[in-house]
Amino acid sequence: MTFLFKIELPFRPGGYLVVSKTGLLVFEYGKNRNGFVDLEKRSFVLNKSPIGTTNNKMLQQSCIFESDDGFVFFPIHTLARERTFLYLPFKNKFKRIDIRLPNPCFTFGNGKYGVFYLQDEEGNLEACSFKTAYEKGAFVPQMKVGKEPLSNFVDVSRIDDLPCQVAYLSVEKGILILVLQDKPDSVAFLEYVNNLGTNPVDPSALDLIKHRDSGKIVLIKDGVVKRVIEMDKTPFKVYSQPFSDSVLFVSHGDILDAYSTDDLTLLTSLPSSAIGHRSFFLPDGRMVYEMCGDTYVTDSSPLAVATKKLKESKQNY
Repeated sequence: MTFLFKIELPFRPGGYLVVSKTGLLVFEYGKNRNGFVDLEKRSFVLNKSPIGTTNNKMLQQSCIFESDDGFVFFPIHTLARERTFLYLPFKNKFKRIDIRLPNPCFTFGNGKYGVFYLQDEEGNLEACSFKTAYEKGAFVPQMKVGKEPLSNFVDVSRIDDLPCQVAYLSVEKGILILVLQDKPDSVAFLEYVNNLGTNPVDPSALDLIKHRDSGKIVLIKDGVVKRVIEMDKTPFKVYSQPFSDSVLFVSHGDILDAYSTDDLTLLTSLPSSAIGHRSFFLPDGRMVYEMCGDTYVTDSSPLAVATKKLKESKQNY
């Protein structure tokens, strides 16, 4: 990777949000101050946070959507806060707007690919794009995944289980991708309990039953399970590419895999350290990260590499 430049900030950054191809909002660590970074001008302007945001309801705990009016800050889930704000770049101001969202309701992604989703009383998934919610002023279902395919991988009786597994969701493509750890072996657990007091049991056996070091990546399209990838190490979804709709990163062990969100084609494998703790990607593939309180920008990022391979594979096909 090639170092391009850095931007000095008046505070330690605790979070970033991409608001355009060359603009970022940066939030102070542990506080609610924020400012705008212009990557073309390599400048920083301090913003005034809107009334109604506190340390417990920070703007950085938001999803963002670019509208014709400016940038909309949606709550990451309605259990955290219900207020939505519109950021006006030309005026460098925030104002509160009202959008009717169900409670509980969760979000996936950012920008034009952002989606609200929930589970209804029967356990079915319903989803609505950020664009539709903003334009209609309310959650309007546009995509549905039935309880049956979900129940094989998710505890549909718990409203908080599905959000833990969702790694990708697209209303436009009708695609849902889950990344999950394998559930404990209930049969092995019953055998373990039945053997207690009668046969010597290896103490480590219970740990193996409770914590299975394996998992799956599941692709559901148009409500039907299309592909399941078995993993010998527990997979974890990586949220460093909020403005990418084509590539999904999944880490397992010391490996970071990049998959096509269309069909889970493996695009490239990298060391897990390829993406830092507080790093993210710009739409053109450049990576932004924080180190020692400063903001750095690099090119030739993992997202750029994966996207290039995705384009090459489609051309060859």
